[in-house]
Amino acid sequence: MPPSAYRRAEAPPPCTSTRTTRGRCARPFSRLRGWTVQSPDPLIAWLAEVRRSEQISQLTLANEVGVGQSAISAIESGARRPTLERTRAIAEALGYRLTLAPMAGEET
Repeated sequence: MPPSAYRRAEAPPPCTSTRTTRGRCARPFSRLRGWTVQSPDPLIAWLAEVRRSEQISQLTLANEVGVGQSAISAIESGARRPTLERTRAIAEALGYRLTLAPMAGEET
């Protein structure tokens, strides 16, 4: 996800790691606190809205797709970007077909 999709909520905690990279703390990004996602992928946001409107739980969707509930949660929140294949599987589990087509006015 591009950095512009993140905003700083508060300063991250001080580095407690003994490893550093170029003078910076070598803490994995997923463990940084204070970062929130402003806007997830519009397609994923739409699929999450479909899931909620159909009253399908994340656990039910996860079982249908073959992943854990935490993976669906991370995808919907924007913390994890799904592959095209995973996005297709989510769409199909919700009863939609994901297709790619040329943009209007463009020839293949």
